Amino acid sequence: MEVVNQTPFPAIAWPTFDPTDTEYVTIVLRVKFLFDSVDDQGLWTLRFSQDQEALFDTDIFYDEETNHVKYESDFTPYKREGDLIINRPETRVEHGKCGVEVLRYDLQGNSQVLLKHMSMRDLGFVHRSDTSRLQWTGTTDEEWIAYRAPKYPYDFNEKHYNAAHENMQLNGVYFEPGDLFVFHKLFPGPHKQMIMLPGVYPRATVVSGGIEKSLFLECDTVIVDIESLDMRENCIYVSYRNRLAVHHNVERVIVDMQLEKALIEECA
Repeated sequence: MEVVNQTPFPAIAWPTFDPTDTEYVTIVLRVKFLFDSVDDQGLWTLRFSQDQEALFDTDIFYDEETNHVKYESDFTPYKREGDLIINRPETRVEHGKCGVEVLRYDLQGNSQVLLKHMSMRDLGFVHRSDTSRLQWTGTTDEEWIAYRAPKYPYDFNEKHYNAAHENMQLNGVYFEPGDLFVFHKLFPGPHKQMIMLPGVYPRATVVSGGIEKSLFLECDTVIVDIESLDMRENCIYVSYRNRLAVHHNVERVIVDMQLEKALIEECA
């Protein structure tokens, strides 16, 4: 399978399966943004990082002695809903009440709060071996070993792939350009700071059996990476993913994208 990436961002496609043994091709693209400037209201503008880095092909840990994941592998076959991850050393988390809200605005200008109320234990990734994720892996008994392994158990639930703490996951939806993230007492500096998800629309065209099918990728993972007291040295990783059921060998996957007007020049 040939992957033609027509974007400046790292992308990959590979064959995957679901618990019903349906064959798919999964496509992932990731964009790294840097904090650029902030206005009087605490709203940050973001810019593309000059160093987009390679995709994470394995889990990356904070250290070798713990299972505290800093970045989970980008090679996740599918996510049912959006994950919001906040990486921040605990020593820099302020005491007192903190939180995050994700606001989505409808056509009438009203806002819908998708996510709110967090505590310190909600920061970062949940390891795939944690009981909160293992509960979704299905029945792996002797019958499964004898007759089905290494395929998924029939009762495997793809919610297992979501890697954020439960109250940092969206409820059956994905992030969208224009979503406003409001952070309370989580960043260095003013207590209330915000980012708006930029208008990036990755798309994949899959050529299988001589037939072309195109689909947009869903924004399913946002990692806010706060390691420095200087916010301009911090970054945000945004991952876009989707999958397409295929019935023939996949010859080619072409990845391209559309950008909102304000980003086109910067990406050129």
